Amino acid sequence: MITVAIVEDDDVIREGIKEYLESQENLICTAAKPSVEHFLAVLNVETVPDVILMDIGMPGMGGYKCFEELLKINPGAIIMITTGYSKDEKVNKALHAGAASYLGKPYKLSFLLKSVRKTLDDKVNYKDKLKN
Repeated sequence: MITVAIVEDDDVIREGIKEYLESQENLICTAAKPSVEHFLAVLNVETVPDVILMDIGMPGMGGYKCFEELLKINPGAIIMITTGYSKDEKVNKALHAGAASYLGKPYKLSFLLKSVRKTLDDKVNYKDKLKN
């Protein structure tokens, strides 16, 4: 079982991703609002997600600031960043700072699932965890 936390400000997109991944037998933990405070309130310390799917171009606090805060809390977090904007400075900065991968919007949900699996497979020793 792979757990995916979704940090996305667009309710329709977030719920669509959640529904699709749940249909593929993945456990999903979603954030109600795109902020570190709300996101962390959803996460249980004992159930840290395998991967965090995060929109880096969110309004308010901003996706990049949220990304930075999550890495402060858990430097080993596997964070996949997405955005509807072109691969800009924020994306390159996030990849350099430790984002595991980048997925441009729009994308097909089947491609998202493949990207999540590839991102996890690319991490050392992660394949062993998925076998258990």
